[in-house]
Parts: sequence; structure tokens; C-alpha cells
Amino acid sequence: MHPKLTRPRLIALGSSALGLVVVIIAVIVGWVIVPGVIDDKVKDETQLVETSDTWEKWKDIPVPIYLKVYFFNITNSQDFGTNIFSDWSKTPQFKEVGPYVFKETRAKNDIREGPLDTLYYKPSITYVFDEEMSGEGLSEDDEVTTLNLPFVAAITLLQINEPLHLLGDVVLRSLLSSNETIFTTSRVNEVLFKGVELKPIYKTVEFTARLLNIPLPDEIFNGTFAYYRGKNGTNGEGEWRVYRGQEDSTMFSIIKSVNDGKTRLEPWWKDHCAMINGTDGTMFPPFIKKDARLYIYVPEICRSIFIEYDSETEYNGIPGYRFKLPPEMFTDPYVYEPNMCFCMDVKGGFNGSCNFNGMGRLFSCKANVPVTIGKPHFLDADEWVVDRAREFGMSPRREDHDTYLDLEPHTGFPLRAHKRLQIGAEIQPLSESVSLLTPFRTIPHIIYPAFWADEQAELDEDLVDEIKEKLITPLKIVNISKWSVLGVGAFICLAGAIFFAYSWFH
Repeated sequence: MHPKLTRPRLIALGSSALGLVVVIIAVIVGWVIVPGVIDDKVKDETQLVETSDTWEKWKDIPVPIYLKVYFFNITNSQDFGTNIFSDWSKTPQFKEVGPYVFKETRAKNDIREGPLDTLYYKPSITYVFDEEMSGEGLSEDDEVTTLNLPFVAAITLLQINEPLHLLGDVVLRSLLSSNETIFTTSRVNEVLFKGVELKPIYKTVEFTARLLNIPLPDEIFNGTFAYYRGKNGTNGEGEWRVYRGQEDSTMFSIIKSVNDGKTRLEPWWKDHCAMINGTDGTMFPPFIKKDARLYIYVPEICRSIFIEYDSETEYNGIPGYRFKLPPEMFTDPYVYEPNMCFCMDVKGGFNGSCNFNGMGRLFSCKANVPVTIGKPHFLDADEWVVDRAREFGMSPRREDHDTYLDLEPHTGFPLRAHKRLQIGAEIQPLSESVSLLTPFRTIPHIIYPAFWADEQAELDEDLVDEIKEKLITPLKIVNISKWSVLGVGAFICLAGAIFFAYSWFH
């Protein structure tokens, strides 16, 4: 034995070595092996196969989802007369009415296996009015006076289609004589789902347009109009195809095609804007990173949107990442170049400039009817738009009007979501080639809001408990255990080193 290595010193060295071994084992097991086992378990459960934990949740979404609709009810519609000399340049006054709340039931039907790790299915959503969650005293039979989109559609079709120019003042006089203006009164359930019965003059315009093979928006059909026409309790989106995530977990629930094989949103958009990106928003691939940009395909607005990381959050004891709809989503394409391919040609001599922030045009997918999309109350829009909105009686507030989604990062499962979007129309005066009637010449170039919707979802208590039991609790146990073992090993190693040093000098 080395003369300096006495028995106490050997014990001290052995203790230090043992502590070092414990530390190494703790690092390997706690930071490599166990997390790997958990990740493999997550991958196994986030696959669209009938044996996975996710299958039933994907097939019939268990998360309670509600559609909350707020209408912009105009209070001075009497200022917009219906004679040929009326002045329609006046500022409308809007009063927000709502929420009218509808419980959503989402299902995936006719599921069948596809090639290359995919599944086919037909999505459907059923909306049922929820009186208790709606605003006090509100009913789906309430009447609201809002933007008259069929009217806007009719005058736009007259402007942009030369074959209809000859009908111009005849149709417009008929509209005025029918007491039609840019605002109309309808029942809530009819204007959203059942369909508002349109006056005969609209049916004439629709018949003529179809006779001349002029496209019409899906919301108008057979003399009726509804914003969600054909979307309540039926499959209005055809067959979709999504990746199962069995071969590649990063592709879990990513959409491959919609509407019976459509892989691009042409001719509505061009270049990368025509891509169908992301999931349907109810589930995402596992292992979400903070630097990720997540995409959601939204058929109601004919495009995919994206959300980006905002902050860490927590929902009922479950840690999560909050992702938000960034301002770039609706930024001026001359400022944010990737939006340029959403700036499609505007027909009929209308102002086609896209150099504004906070709104997107949906003309291309709405048969050239000037429908707009943006954040509620024109949040993040240009200052001149917000100033005009305040004249309307509107008030944008980020906490009430922004879109966000809280995700559990390991599984990609949504914890809480608010998808908030506003529908409106961009109004412009008609040219002399279509009408010389005063009202249609005095319409200002302006964006009128119709309504905004908050699609809200939050995990219920049962799902919270399930996630805690299967993921959060095991992760906490692993985290506590690995740091505890690491601490014990470090203590043994340090104690041995101190004892060795002490015995060496004494």
C-alpha cells in the first residue's frame, strides 16, 4: 500500500468514486433513458391507429368546443334611405350584440386507410344553440340588423361582369324599391345556418349569373343566404386525407388533401399561399418546440393560418406553451413580402391595392364578392382603420380579441383555445358604367364589419385528470427522482473529497 494511502483515505476515495458513479448513472438514467422511454410512449400514443390512446379523441373530439358569435348590430340604419337620391356616405353606428353560443360536436366519418401512412375521412360539425351560455335574454330567433352581404354581392357582380352591366340600374332600382340597403335585418339562426329567404330580385340576379356561368359564393344558393350554409350537421368539405404519424411522429394529423383530393388552394391563391398547411387545429404533432411555427387549415376562410410561440402558461396544473396569431398574418404585403401571393387581382375597376395592415381579402374564394377577414374590432389594423372603427363604436382589446392556443408541449394536445376572427366586406362606389343612382355613387371606400366569432375550447376535468395521470405526474416523479439521486451522488462525492482532503493533511 502506498504510504500516503491509509485506510481512511482509501475509504474517502472510494466514497468519491461511488458518488461520481451515482452522478453518472443519475445523468444517464434521468436525462437519457427515462425521457427516451417517455418519448417513445408519447409517440406510440400519438398515432392514428385504433390501438392508440389518441384514436377515439381524434375520431370524436371529446374537448367541449363552443362557437360564440357577436354581431355588429347597426343602430342608425334609418340614415341609409332607399330612394334614388339617398346619401350613403354617412357613418354607421354599431352596437355589439352577443354572444350567441353554439355547442359544436365534431366527428370524423367514413374513415378508411390510405397509402403512405395516411387515413381518409369526412369531417362534420353540428351546431346546437346553447341558451345558458349565451348572453342574458338572447335567443337564436333574435333579429339583428347587420351588413347585407347578398346586397353587396349583387352590386359587385353588376360591377365586375360586363354582361350584367345592362341590368345595372334596373336591378339597383329594384333593390331600392324593395327597401334594400347595405344593411338588413335577419334572424340569428337563419343568417348563420338555416338560410335567409332572399327577395325575388336576388333570385333574378342569381338565375342570370348561373345562366351566364358567372360564379357565386357558396353562401348564396337557391334564393337563400347563410354564412355557414351547408356546414351544420353535414359534410360540406368533402373527403380529407391526413397523416397517421405511425412512421413519422412529426407528421401526426397533418393534412395531406381536402375536398376529395385537393392538395392546393388554387385558383384562389398562388405560390406558397395556395398550400394546405398544418392540422385542423384540434391536435398537433408531439414535442412542440418554442421556435416552431404551427399551421392550421381553416376552410371557412379558404386558407391556412399560422401561430407562433408567445409565452409559457399553465392550465389547471398542466404546464403549456401559448401560441398566438402574429400581426404578420394580416400584414401589408409590401411590408411583409410572404403575404404578396394573397394580394390577388380585384376585378371591375375597383381599388385593388393591398397596402394595408390588419385585414385580408377573401375575394378569390368568394366568387369576387369583397369579403374581408381580420381580428375582431380591427385589432392590429392600420391606425386610420382603427380610428374609423372607433367612429363605428368599436374598441379593439388584445385580451378579448386576439387568437391564442395553449398546448401541452410533449403531446401537442390543446389545453385551451380561442380562435377569434371577424368577417366583413370592403365597400366601394360603383362606376358610372353600372349606375348613376346617388346611393351607389356616394358609398365610401370602407370596410364594414358583419360579425366576429370566438371558437373556444377548454379541457374538461376528466381530460385534465387523464393528462396529469398519464404524463404530468410521471414527468414530475422522474424529475424529482433524477435530481434527488443526482443530489445524493454529488453529496457522497463531495463528502468523500472533503474527508480525503482532511485525512491527507492530518
